[in-house]
Amino acid sequence: MEYDKSFLREYSLDVARTKAGKSETSYKIDKTFFEKFDKSQVKEGDLKIDVNLDKTQSLIDARFQLHGWVYLDCDRCGSPYQQNIAKDFRIIFSFTEREGYEDAEVVFVDREEDQLSLIQEFYDFIHVSLTMRKDPDPEVHLCDPEVLRMLGLDEEGKPVENVKSDEEIDPRWAALKQLKDKLD
Repeated sequence: MEYDKSFLREYSLDVARTKAGKSETSYKIDKTFFEKFDKSQVKEGDLKIDVNLDKTQSLIDARFQLHGWVYLDCDRCGSPYQQNIAKDFRIIFSFTEREGYEDAEVVFVDREEDQLSLIQEFYDFIHVSLTMRKDPDPEVHLCDPEVLRMLGLDEEGKPVENVKSDEEIDPRWAALKQLKDKLD
């Protein structure tokens, strides 16, 4: 994907200016970041990514601390809600093809690279931090009661048991229920 120069510069690591040893930097992620991605689950948020770097002659050990919030669409009612995110990641940017790195993703980069774009990494960090199912606790987001009722859920999003008498049940289902009761 092609990005404009200012966007690339804003979310890149300046390898040439990063001195050997430990250093820190941070990046701000907001709505303008997510607007660059058409298929993003996230359209708006306010995140900060703190990066602790340890640069040696052969690698840059980068530890990322992601924290903040994003707006997501509730899987139950479709309304947006605010989801907090806090997660740590680690990437080793290696200038050599050595092995033996544990518990980290290793990205091999050309020693001549002046800038390392972190755009895709930030996008991936955010999306990996999201839960598969977006049904927040009632303290975070209350769905429209009418939508919940149509889904057969109570005000807290828990299933409501529909107690129907045997005469209301379709005869085919009643026969299956009797068979199930015999097996139990």
